[in-house]
Amino acid sequence: MKRVLLVGNNGGIDPQLQKALCSPQHEWEVDLITGGQQALEQLSRGCYDAIVCHNTISGLSGVNLLEITRKHYPNIMRFMLSEASSTDERLKIVNSAHQILPLNNQASFVSIIQRAFSLNSLLQQTELKRLISKLRNLPSLPVLYTNLMNEIETPEVSLERIGGIISRDPAMSAKILQLVNSPFFGISRSVVNPVQATALLGVDIIRGLILCINIFSQFNPITLEKLGISTLWDHSIHTGSYAKIIARTEHVDEKIADFAFTGGILHDIGKLVLADNLPVQYFSALGTASRKGIELYEAERDVFGTDHSQVGAYLLGLWGLPQPIVEAVAFHHRPLENPTNTFNALSAIHSANYIEHQLHPANWTPKNVGIQTAYLEKIKLTNRVDTWVEACQD
Repeated sequence: MKRVLLVGNNGGIDPQLQKALCSPQHEWEVDLITGGQQALEQLSRGCYDAIVCHNTISGLSGVNLLEITRKHYPNIMRFMLSEASSTDERLKIVNSAHQILPLNNQASFVSIIQRAFSLNSLLQQTELKRLISKLRNLPSLPVLYTNLMNEIETPEVSLERIGGIISRDPAMSAKILQLVNSPFFGISRSVVNPVQATALLGVDIIRGLILCINIFSQFNPITLEKLGISTLWDHSIHTGSYAKIIARTEHVDEKIADFAFTGGILHDIGKLVLADNLPVQYFSALGTASRKGIELYEAERDVFGTDHSQVGAYLLGLWGLPQPIVEAVAFHHRPLENPTNTFNALSAIHSANYIEHQLHPANWTPKNVGIQTAYLEKIKLTNRVDTWVEACQD
């Protein structure tokens, strides 16, 4: 049974929130606490899977409570309830929680907790889950980071140019989509395009995120060169573009094409997590793949007990990105494990990943990635691969 710690504000715990979270139909137990110091004492005594915290609590701010939780109890999923409305107030709490929701959205919040708990099926390795839970951001390509900083400080700053830079970087794209898809920012629909996300957040919030709380960082150049990470950016952007082309070739809804594009950009984001946080082990996986002539995700399983697809999907799910993107990232090497029998974003990304490696073999070091013909037979599109290759070449 999962355990949730619910921390109320100075006036106690909202009855509607209490009712929503404490319903016996949920597969979790809830402990109710009022005040930050009491919450810390409870955390030291108990074993919790998630903490739901009001932003304004007595004794210790909600931000500080979640930051202490992040540092000392990284296995706990962190959720913030907030009434903050000003840009400054919003910026203060961005880095403390995995996901943030306004107080008037209890039903949605319950579904988000349920979805977060379901992520455990993606990743079994406790230490990796703790590592991912502590992450605030992922490093970006230095040249893109520099371009973004220069653009932000330009008097005639352009949201279009900012969005263009962010959309070329998997780490920036993931973080900006985490924020824009939180109802906390008041956007009622799911947003899957980084350029659109940037425009919706606006210049003031974007500038504050970058300059005030350092929401983006850059890869160490030595790590970039040693692990060959720089080629990952080219591969990710090509895969996203190809996935969107393939989706449009199949005349699917434009929403699926957008999922395919963003999922393609983010499909290898788990590699960034592993390379940045466990570079020695990641380098070992690269060596194993090259030495044995196997695909990197297979070598990763030898070293980590899991692979970058599951690591990336766990991170994106924890950050609240749309489910079609999370599923596509999770299964892009093993699409047959996904129960869907029709063409979707996963189909486009799995195929685009294969085609990208065929068209740009320099973007892959150990071994070319294969395509699962059994999966294409399952969705009845085996005869479409040549058409997709031609479209991507064009």
